[in-house]
Amino acid sequence: MIKPLGDRIIIELVESEEKTASGIVLPDSAKEKPQEGKVVAVGTGRVLESGERVAL
Repeated sequence: MIKPLGDRIIIELVESEEKTASGIVLPDSAKEKPQEGKVVAVGTGRVLESGERVAL
C-alpha cells in the first residue's frame, strides 16, 4: 500500500450512480465529475519550521 508523506492524503473516488432514486438514467454527458471519495491513507502531518509536527 502507498503511504503518503507529510500532510498528504490518498482518496479513492466513489463512482456515482447511473440512475437517480426515481429511476431516471443519467447519460455521461449530463453527469458531473465525481466529488465524493473514501480516505484510504493519511500522512503523518505537517512539520513546522520550529520542528514541531502538526497532525491532520
